[in-house]
Amino acid sequence: MLFNGGNENLWGETDWNWRAALKGRTWGARYAFELFPKIVAELDPTRPYCDNSPYSPRLNGEAAHPNDPNHGTHHQWDVWNSIDYTAYRSEIPRFCSEFGFQAPPAWRTLADWVPAVDGGPLHEASDPKNDHNFVLHQKAEDGNGKLDRGLSPHIGVPVSFGDWHWATQLNQARAVTYAIDHYRRWWPRTAGAIVWQLNDCWPVTSWAAIDFEERPKPLWYALRRAFAPLNVVFAVEDGVLSAVIINDTDEVWRGGLELSRQYLDGLALATTAVEVSVEPRTTAQIVLPTDLSTPGDPTAEVVVARLDTLTRVHTFVEDIELALHANPVDVAVTKTDDGYAVEVTARSLARDVTLLADQAAADATVDDALVTLPAGQSATFRVRTRARDLEQLLDRPPVLRTANDLQHTQTGAKR
Repeated sequence: MLFNGGNENLWGETDWNWRAALKGRTWGARYAFELFPKIVAELDPTRPYCDNSPYSPRLNGEAAHPNDPNHGTHHQWDVWNSIDYTAYRSEIPRFCSEFGFQAPPAWRTLADWVPAVDGGPLHEASDPKNDHNFVLHQKAEDGNGKLDRGLSPHIGVPVSFGDWHWATQLNQARAVTYAIDHYRRWWPRTAGAIVWQLNDCWPVTSWAAIDFEERPKPLWYALRRAFAPLNVVFAVEDGVLSAVIINDTDEVWRGGLELSRQYLDGLALATTAVEVSVEPRTTAQIVLPTDLSTPGDPTAEVVVARLDTLTRVHTFVEDIELALHANPVDVAVTKTDDGYAVEVTARSLARDVTLLADQAAADATVDDALVTLPAGQSATFRVRTRARDLEQLLDRPPVLRTANDLQHTQTGAKR
């Protein structure tokens, strides 16, 4: 924990024309530089104090730009506002203390709080995305336009509002995960990252991971997975594909890393196994051999990495180019004492399997989401709810979703 003297004041004073607007008056510098640190030192001398966020300490008497990624804390908002999320990996900040991506709240939360302007259900409006009430609950400038531009190169822009809602939630989770995977693999150069934001105080399309009614968006599950103490991520540098093993525990992580280049239906094309031993609080980079990293058909092949209980999948192209099967899973739903167990088995690569449980029952919650299953692999989702007779809802859209089904219901795809 540390105390901050303000948020984006130094950055604003440097880049946002504050000096001209203030005409020589202060923006409150004395508070940040003198009063606040004095009070903190008196009341809580054990806690460090930072003048602002973002903030770059002075170097050899020379001031660095307050948002310089090479010094102090850094905010990254060019992504979301103007450039694609793949740009996260164009810089290696020392500590990214603010970044994020938007998505709408859960479907049930929208239904409870955002009717269409004519009073009917939002999803039945002629143009829900541009309905006045829905736009009113979107406070980012050109927010829906940014959502569509963020979708286009990766997933495509679905036509129906239900598919668009799922796609934007999925893209939010992917964008933020893309950044976290990058930041964590560069430890200790990048010492940490803070996502904006955790939760909402209003039923709104926003950067939050938990919406106004305290329903987790898919992003919440993505954050839990991306920040897990043990993780495996893929990285591409100068055309070289690597698996990066992240060990943020106090013990050595030893195990057998299994790597396979395979077709989407699971047929293996090249395999290898590597014994790894990763020291505590470190990362290890495993460069993949050419037969694993060079696809014959990038639209039909992936690389699968397995280490202990973790499975991670690398695609060579974006979803809009992948030859994803439209219906890649078999599903079995069984009742439990507190709800249902939903077992999903992939017949072909199933990307980001998710149960949007609130669309089955208002009180329904699920224990996991965004689980990518290579062909032949299974996962069981635990749904907790007091509702009964949901078997015919939990095994199909709009409750059971994958990234696969979006590729057959949207515009902008190349195939």
